[in-house]
Amino acid sequence: MNLRKSFLIFLVGLLLTGITHAQYSSDLRLNEVQALNEKGPIDQFGDHAPWVEIFNTAYNSINMAGLYLSNDPKNLTLYKLPNDVRFKISQRSYLVFYCDGNSNKSTFHCNFKLDTSGVVYLTDGDGVTIIDSVSYSFTKEDASYLRQTDGAEPWVYHEVATPMQSNEPPKTSHSADNFLEFDPIGIGMAIIAMFVVMTALVLSYLVFKYGSRLYRSDLKKHKTVEEAAVVVEEESISGEVAAAIAMSMHIYVHQMHDLEDTIITIRKISKTYSPWSSKLYMLRPWPQKRN
Repeated sequence: MNLRKSFLIFLVGLLLTGITHAQYSSDLRLNEVQALNEKGPIDQFGDHAPWVEIFNTAYNSINMAGLYLSNDPKNLTLYKLPNDVRFKISQRSYLVFYCDGNSNKSTFHCNFKLDTSGVVYLTDGDGVTIIDSVSYSFTKEDASYLRQTDGAEPWVYHEVATPMQSNEPPKTSHSADNFLEFDPIGIGMAIIAMFVVMTALVLSYLVFKYGSRLYRSDLKKHKTVEEAAVVVEEESISGEVAAAIAMSMHIYVHQMHDLEDTIITIRKISKTYSPWSSKLYMLRPWPQKRN
């Protein structure tokens, strides 16, 4: 009884392991192929060799040990990936296998070689189920045949190979895109716009209010200075007026008269001198003629 139960548990575990393995392996994809590698990537021995890249589309690690790589549709089990911890591919990661026909170099070198055109197969551990395949044809050296987006269609030819890295060009991050990501509805943008407008209105109000006051105060100061200058100018006495006042006071003090029969008038006389009005420069009479 215990033996039968143990056997049933073993069968269930084996079945679950196979299902889990199949489910995980189905997330693998052939991601890039380069058959004519002359100046492209090199292996650990410094050689240029054809290669194929596998991408894990899942968000969990997958152990690729026991899977097969092949370029022959009649023999899908040409190269079996041995049990190696390096074949455990992390989530959304890549592994490159060199198809140079020399598997003695390392476990990452397959025992078949890629031609300029052909098909590459990735087969499950049962040797029958094809996980993924890609048909290619190269006419130009160092060109690469890759998925435009990692793990997805379509396939395109590219002049630059991207082994062990994303096939997609690096995206430039724009502030508008980042803002759209955090505020898809636009509420934050509306609040910011209203805040900017209200701030501009408040600043305009303060500028006009206090700016006009400052202008008025400066204008008042200017008028006050002008008025003071006018007052000083009005209060100032000319020399003629001062002389007349002084003479009047002198006469009033030193020459006290009951009746004044004359009027004293003081005027400022400016004597203009011109040599033309001087008698010294008048023409002398003509000399008399002698007979």
